[in-house]
Amino acid sequence: MPDIVLAGSGLIHDATALRLSESWTVIRPPSDAPACAAAGAVMFVTVSDTWENQDREPAREACRAAGLPWLPVRTELGRVLIGPVERAGAVGCLTCCDFRRGRGSRAAVGDGTMRERHARVLTRTPSPWLTALGCETVAAMVAGEAHAVAAGAPEHPRTEHALVSVALDTLAVTVHRFLPDPKCPTCGGLPDDTPDLAKMSLSALPKPSPTTYRLARPDPDELFAAYVDRETGLIGEVIEGESSGLATASALAGVRHVAYMAGHGRAGRARDSRAVAVLEALERYAGFEPNGTNPAVRGSYAELRSDALDPRSLGTHAPTQYAAKGFPYRPFREDAVCDWVWGHSFARERPILVPASVAYYGPGRDRPFFYPCSNGCAIGGRLEEAVLHAILETAERDAFLMTWHAALSVPALDLRTARDPKVALLGAAMEARTGYRLRVHDITLEHGVPCVWAMAIGPPGGPRSVSVGAAHPDPCQAVAKALGELAVLIPAVEADHAANGRRASLMAERPEFVQRPSDHALLHAAPEAFPRLAFLTEAPEGRPFHEGFGARFPPLRHDDLRDDLTALAGRYLETGMDVIVVDQTTPEHRARDLACARVLIPGTLPMTFGHDNRRLDNLPRLTRVAYTLGHSREPLAPDALNLCPHPFP
Repeated sequence: MPDIVLAGSGLIHDATALRLSESWTVIRPPSDAPACAAAGAVMFVTVSDTWENQDREPAREACRAAGLPWLPVRTELGRVLIGPVERAGAVGCLTCCDFRRGRGSRAAVGDGTMRERHARVLTRTPSPWLTALGCETVAAMVAGEAHAVAAGAPEHPRTEHALVSVALDTLAVTVHRFLPDPKCPTCGGLPDDTPDLAKMSLSALPKPSPTTYRLARPDPDELFAAYVDRETGLIGEVIEGESSGLATASALAGVRHVAYMAGHGRAGRARDSRAVAVLEALERYAGFEPNGTNPAVRGSYAELRSDALDPRSLGTHAPTQYAAKGFPYRPFREDAVCDWVWGHSFARERPILVPASVAYYGPGRDRPFFYPCSNGCAIGGRLEEAVLHAILETAERDAFLMTWHAALSVPALDLRTARDPKVALLGAAMEARTGYRLRVHDITLEHGVPCVWAMAIGPPGGPRSVSVGAAHPDPCQAVAKALGELAVLIPAVEADHAANGRRASLMAERPEFVQRPSDHALLHAAPEAFPRLAFLTEAPEGRPFHEGFGARFPPLRHDDLRDDLTALAGRYLETGMDVIVVDQTTPEHRARDLACARVLIPGTLPMTFGHDNRRLDNLPRLTRVAYTLGHSREPLAPDALNLCPHPFP
């Protein structure tokens, strides 16, 4: 009979040894030399009745050296965990599994804290839940895995990229699949970032219809199966709720440096809201740090100028902000050294270097030059789709901030003139249901990308105003999107204002107290802040849809998504601007044929939160657009800008 090495001790170990001996010769290695026992064996199994398996690392090293599969088994209080099986040279190991388990849910954070505080007891004390029947059940499952792994049984091992859990109170068995961690120190290995990997060649992508801007949507069930698992998922938890008649969801994706990043969704059906939340969480995972390639370029802009983006073109903080005590960002200098990643420049038609702290908004090894944000990040079924929607998000934020800071007095739309009659019905239903008065303004700028600002004006006693922005190639869909955002936001702002009304009034007097994203909406819920919106609330009403939204531009209604993207990017290129794409796609996204992108359009206004974090320097377009669009007779003077905290939520 072939040999299987079995290391460990305790009740489960003894039961497993007995079961394995029915088909194999069981070798029990000396604790100081497991590698000797591995020679000639077909598999290595380690078993422990406690939380921590003391034989884990020696066994792993012995298996690597001998090219053997290794199956760890350990006990965590009321359950036994089997796997994952590790194979020499393959990705997806116990370290990956532990990384996923420690993040991605609120419970994971608590479990980690408990384990840290009680590590000594947990690693030395066998589980009191162990029974003879429980140990025999686990032993039978381990033997089954051994047949699948070592004997080449036709069934796929359940522990391949998965953790099998046996509950000791009920003996219920659950399987928890996980995706390999591309940065795993044990089995991972990302390629270095190179210009060739950043080159972007657009592919033909026929669309279902000219007014569709998404390709085939992922099947929610397949999406959840691939990414959501309370134990080992990249997303460990999806929190469901309801707001204004819509199903809402928040998905928590595990990332390094923090426990999780949340993605949010809303839809008419709970299943769809969960899917949207999962996709947004995957988008945030991509944008947080490089998980697709390793940044391989380090140097200064002075050294890399011919191939690099000048970060100042993205907008910086003012000198007084950088000089403030405790300000977390450093002023840009051409000789400042930092990590860079490769992106693709549409204007240069070649790769371009971008500071890593600009391409990704999580903490890196360099102190950032300015406030980071997720502005311009998007996910799609193909990279082209992700880029298209990343441009739209950039356009939306740019138009909202430009309208605010330049105080562009644009008329409110007459929703009854929309080509789609559902737009007017949505607006009327919202006013009837909430009691707020609705104003939707066309804030499309010189590039003709349809953008709107939707504002709900409340009656006395509650939030005075709630604002959102939206952009979409189809103006009707832009408005519908904005109204959907308002429907969810209004109850949240109402609750915040009810609890923090005094703080809202204080922020109206002291803008430095606006520090969190939610503070911006809370501030503008205060009646004291409402006069700041007079440039919109006192603007004329009744503008027909057909007179706005960049009417001089041909509509983005092509049969191919590539043509939509080319035309959309071309609108910026025609005005001397650039569109830069950083591919943020990771192996986890590719597992389900997804792609993520970060788009940077130098000269557009970057979204920031917290009044002290505003980035308005080195953006000459900020003072020119009002003149370009005919709102002023000449470019604005810097002191004519509206520098109050914006109302974007």
